Amino acid sequence: MITGVAFQAAGKAREELFELVERTLGWPRAEISLAGKNIVRKKTGERKPWKEILSRLGRSISQQAVNRDDE
Repeated sequence: MITGVAFQAAGKAREELFELVERTLGWPRAEISLAGKNIVRKKTGERKPWKEILSRLGRSISQQAVNRDDE
């Protein structure tokens, strides 16, 4: 089961990855999508493993999720 906060954290990580791809590869943000372990440029079908991009930059991406059932 995925909670709402986990879904939000995953979405933030995805957006951070897309921003890195936009800056690094020069792909327009509107043309970037995820397909499994690849970043895909929708217009051309070009694919790059997202792990390769992060490794090349010496980066990782992480987000936190806090579930407060008491609120």
